[in-house]
Amino acid sequence: MCIRDRYNPLHRPGEHVRVFPLSNWTELDVWHYIAAEEIDLPPLYYAHDREVFNRDGMWLAVGPVSEPRASERVRTLGVRYRTVGDMSCTGAVESDAADVDAVLLEVAATRITERGATRACLLYTSYFAEADYGIVGDLYDVVPALTSALG
Repeated sequence: MCIRDRYNPLHRPGEHVRVFPLSNWTELDVWHYIAAEEIDLPPLYYAHDREVFNRDGMWLAVGPVSEPRASERVRTLGVRYRTVGDMSCTGAVESDAADVDAVLLEVAATRITERGATRACLLYTSYFAEADYGIVGDLYDVVPALTSALG
């Protein structure tokens, strides 16, 4: 299928056209581009030793909005964030990738998408519920209780 068959390129005078050239790029596409263009990235994008704890299969950094529970052991691990975002809803993955080539190998080998591996938004909901509404429990208990509390 030709790209012209997928999109309507016609528009009337005065209409605006929005284009998102990266919307179909995968995480691997982005890292290939970074390597090809030799883009210098800040260290934040690579693995570092960090204090983390595991909640629901996801490594979360210890911080003011993601504090470990009494049953969650804090460990120092080499981790990397596959997406850079808010620490309240972004999990880390175990990694020793310290440069673009190592990240490329790591991303090419994974079978879990960046979003699937790193999203902890329900964990933030759990924190929000506990902090603001006094609701404590695992995610399956917290979400319905928070929904009721918010009315």
